Amino acid sequence: MRVTGGIFKGIRLQAPLAPARATTDRMRQAIFSSISELVCDAEVLDLFAGCGSLGIEAVSRGAKRATFVENAKSSWKVLEENLRRLGIGDRVRVCKEDVGKFLEETARRGEKWDLVFADPPYFTGHVRERERDFASGLLSDLNLQACLRHGGFVVLETRANWVYCGSEIPWVARVSGRRHGDSAFHVFQIRP
Repeated sequence: MRVTGGIFKGIRLQAPLAPARATTDRMRQAIFSSISELVCDAEVLDLFAGCGSLGIEAVSRGAKRATFVENAKSSWKVLEENLRRLGIGDRVRVCKEDVGKFLEETARRGEKWDLVFADPPYFTGHVRERERDFASGLLSDLNLQACLRHGGFVVLETRANWVYCGSEIPWVARVSGRRHGDSAFHVFQIRP
């Protein structure tokens, strides 16, 4: 896994340990091709950060700062090693906590970001049980809305067959997206 663009292009990143899955190079290239004009000088939030590939890619491509939120202890060492290797400690913050708790606390403090990346878990529980839909739950979280600057964007990575029910989440509009293999990404913007 490598950084696909910007000042760190070509630098290898450590991948997360199983069972976590990292956003592939191809998927990151597609995402950043789609949102290139949004990244420069942006304040970026990387939720469910894993090894940090999305936030690192944003910093490499000109984002001002990135905040990484990851709850899995198994990912912390990999994330911190990737950030150390790039020497960008002055432009990043790592928060080792649950995404829901983080959003609640930052919304209460009034922290805001221009661009949010979220790559929540695709599946939970047993195959035959009803899947918990982290993606829809995150999009409908009013604390996420409170953490975005006016006109801000959310880039959400999901399984390829995830269905967005826009009428249920009135504060965002889907502006683009693409499918790659068993994954897809969706770009949403805060409605005025």
